[in-house]
Amino acid sequence: MAFRKRIYDVKGFVSDAAALMPRLAEIKAIQSGSSIEPALREEIMVTVARANECRYCIFAHETAAREVGVTEHTLGSLAGGRLESADPERGSGLSLAYARALAESRFGPVDPALEAEIVAVHGDDHRRLVETTARVMSVMNLAGNTVDALLSRLGGEPAPDSRLCDELALTVLWLGGAALTSLNLMRARHEGPLSLLGAFLAFSSGLESTGLPVPAARET
Repeated sequence: MAFRKRIYDVKGFVSDAAALMPRLAEIKAIQSGSSIEPALREEIMVTVARANECRYCIFAHETAAREVGVTEHTLGSLAGGRLESADPERGSGLSLAYARALAESRFGPVDPALEAEIVAVHGDDHRRLVETTARVMSVMNLAGNTVDALLSRLGGEPAPDSRLCDELALTVLWLGGAALTSLNLMRARHEGPLSLLGAFLAFSSGLESTGLPVPAARET
């Protein structure tokens, strides 16, 4: 099967990363949990990672979600795309639907009714926090997918319209963050590196068996 995940070239990555610079204060507040509940933050991140089908980010943020109290029921709902039933007690479905719509539209226009509803229910400040969280996750997702494009190339199936130089550059950038994330995952899961790798490979195999749909377009 041809490689069809959304990926980056260097220009696209730099553009999206630069667009986040004015939001650094928001990002810091989101990460600290002072502006948005950590459980909702992780639910948004898992939702966006699944929309972009980044296996690295889904694996990492499902672990992070469990650490902040997200239930297996909620994670199962997110995996099945049942956002409205993901966490009904906290009413997170609207925020998750908006985050997924943003990711699927590549942060272009979304359904005006959906945008109006999230503002009416939660306020525009909350809507922006959801958007910022989704943007950060999407940058990470597409970088991870570009690593997979390199692996696909090494396996004899290069991604359409992708260049080796872009894949190598993004992989080098991604590896630094991946090393830190792996250390955090080993701590959270109480696993050594080989055990963590085995768990990730089993998780990846399970994702492939579900046949989750992925967007065909690349990010530029």
